[in-house]
Amino acid sequence: MTIVENMLLQKNGDSLSSSSTRRHDDIDEKILRIHSQSKTRGSEITAIGGQLEVVNITNDSVTFVLDTPIGSFDNYRVSHYGPDEIEVEDCYLDPGLETYTIKDLKPHVEYTIAVTPYNWGSDCPIAGKRLTTQCVTGIPFDKKSKEQARACLKFFINSRIKPDRRQVFEINVDRKLPMLYQCCSNNKYYADHSVPELRFRPEVEFKDSKHTYDLGGPWREYFTLLMRHIMLGYYSECDDDGPLSIDPVFEGEDDHKVPTHNQTLVDTQMYTMVGRIVQHSIIWGGPGLPGLARSVKDYIVYGSTDEINLDIHDVPDYEIRRNIKSIMSSSGKELKSLGQTADIMNMLADAGFVQRTVNDSCKHYCIQQLLLHNIIKRRQEELDQFRNGFNSLSLAEVLRTSSEIVRIIFPRQTDTIVTLFELSPIIHFDDADTTEKVMTADFFTTYLQECDRRKESNGNERKVTLGKVLQFITGCPTMPPLAYDSIQVTFHVQQLPVAETCLQEIRLPTIYKTYEDFRDVMDGAILSCEGFGLF
Repeated sequence: MTIVENMLLQKNGDSLSSSSTRRHDDIDEKILRIHSQSKTRGSEITAIGGQLEVVNITNDSVTFVLDTPIGSFDNYRVSHYGPDEIEVEDCYLDPGLETYTIKDLKPHVEYTIAVTPYNWGSDCPIAGKRLTTQCVTGIPFDKKSKEQARACLKFFINSRIKPDRRQVFEINVDRKLPMLYQCCSNNKYYADHSVPELRFRPEVEFKDSKHTYDLGGPWREYFTLLMRHIMLGYYSECDDDGPLSIDPVFEGEDDHKVPTHNQTLVDTQMYTMVGRIVQHSIIWGGPGLPGLARSVKDYIVYGSTDEINLDIHDVPDYEIRRNIKSIMSSSGKELKSLGQTADIMNMLADAGFVQRTVNDSCKHYCIQQLLLHNIIKRRQEELDQFRNGFNSLSLAEVLRTSSEIVRIIFPRQTDTIVTLFELSPIIHFDDADTTEKVMTADFFTTYLQECDRRKESNGNERKVTLGKVLQFITGCPTMPPLAYDSIQVTFHVQQLPVAETCLQEIRLPTIYKTYEDFRDVMDGAILSCEGFGLF
């Protein structure tokens, strides 16, 4: 049964397959509780966090990659079960092995893959939380999972949130000023009073644009700018010359970003408004918010610290991260001595470990609590605001139906890179009924292939990638969670290509006789385009 079918059948927001998963997880949770209360040597929980991700599927096999949990343990126990819920034990893997293929599966069956850290030498060998993921054999993973997730998301939005295209939510902004400042200063667009209006069709007018009627292109560009500025930070003061000061909204490395603990932003409900902005973008076909830490995504989904995967790279403060690593790599007298240094004692006290000595018996509990404090608890008010804002129209409910929906709404940075694999199926050419049109269509296909081979610019704005091509045509440089039904390619006898971002259409010039001339014109047009209505 597919994710979409499960969603259509469910009554209380839980899919049949996820219910099966929880029954297996509940068993492990009971074992873990007994395990944690035991006083035998092997009963300590020694593995924290970890992440399981399917990377390839065939008719009879599934390959997954394991992001290693923090801590020490002897082996991974790998198992799987299908709709009959009969669990099959596959193997035990060494901790250093991160990729494994489960073979001899049945085609076109939905399986749950489970990986559990184990320590031997005790009556209860489970060393950490069971990691699970779901997949269907016989269908390419990326394509199927994204299509299902987008279909499920679209169904949820249309049936539960019910966007209203007849009423308009008017937004007037200036590209030259920080977008987040314009939308959130003085609670302009995303305060409590605006929540019902998020269901209304956005009507975005850029002050420097020559055209104002919005059928999709301007609002996609608007949401793209907003997502970018959310990660750049909130410019708390602006004048006619631009920003005067900046307050970062998120901090940390890419794909490990967490909300910045900032009481000023909390007092102004900034994180609530940012959550509503992301929700607004998703509902109306804009991009998701990339780069968040896995632990932050887990908190947004579940609203609890019980279901969070903790990763030391999610700790934004380098010194604290270094100190936690020192505890992880120490033992015995070295660990006891380390726990008496000023830096470690202050860090422990800040996390609530007042007058407590770190030793081997409490080491892993200490690490877990330090991670939880520095990633979640010290910024929990910011997280709660963001989650409440994102869920103001109940959008957070759909996140629990599929991990792939979480991934397309809150993608990793690498997932935002547009590839020819996902772009090609939605490109449709008008009839090429002349020699010039046939040649131009071939030029454009070759051009897309060349752009696909180009790596992302990494600060070099003079390189055309598929993301820039997509932004030229649609107003958004990524494939948004709701994606596009099609991108139409037509032809005209002109010197330059013309994009209709509202219609997701590009008109290609047919006057060029060589690919090199065509490519140079395409590069120039795409790189010189500054936004909707600018010429």
